[in-house]
Amino acid sequence: MTGTRRDDLIGRQFRPPLVEEERTAWRNFVRGLTPKNPAATIDCRMVMPDGSTRYYRWRGGRALCSPDGTILEYQYLCSDSHEFRVIEETLRRQLQALEQEAHDREGALRESEERFRRIFEDSPPPGSRSAIAPGGHCSMPTVPASNSLGSPVSTMYGGGSTSCRSAGRSMPARCRHQEMR
Repeated sequence: MTGTRRDDLIGRQFRPPLVEEERTAWRNFVRGLTPKNPAATIDCRMVMPDGSTRYYRWRGGRALCSPDGTILEYQYLCSDSHEFRVIEETLRRQLQALEQEAHDREGALRESEERFRRIFEDSPPPGSRSAIAPGGHCSMPTVPASNSLGSPVSTMYGGGSTSCRSAGRSMPARCRHQEMR
């Protein structure tokens, strides 16, 4: 792991080759091992002999104490957790991307619901009609209908005539004005 032989570690003070940002956490980890709290776990990045960094999990950091409570030595079980951390980070980024996509879709859904609500609220009362007549003209178009169809109300009245058609009747030009609000 660190390029240090086992015999060089036993009975000597061990200072793992941690990256600078991890050293304070390591010191707090070791200082936190007491007779009342003799075991703990910490994840740290260590510098490898080739200069790369890897994540390691130090488990069961244990303070071995004398009967009077004096710490005699520490024991640790260290395992490489680098792949786990890399996968965890990848999953965290993917989760954030999915949450952003869900947020964006919620916004689009709200906009769609608002458009539908406006069309519904601006629609004529029950019993009146807005229909596409032969030739692509709208008989009695409403503003929401024209918005839905993508054409201004004024172009939906038989090519700009002064009357509109509803149920086969010719209507005065004022009906067009009422519908164009």
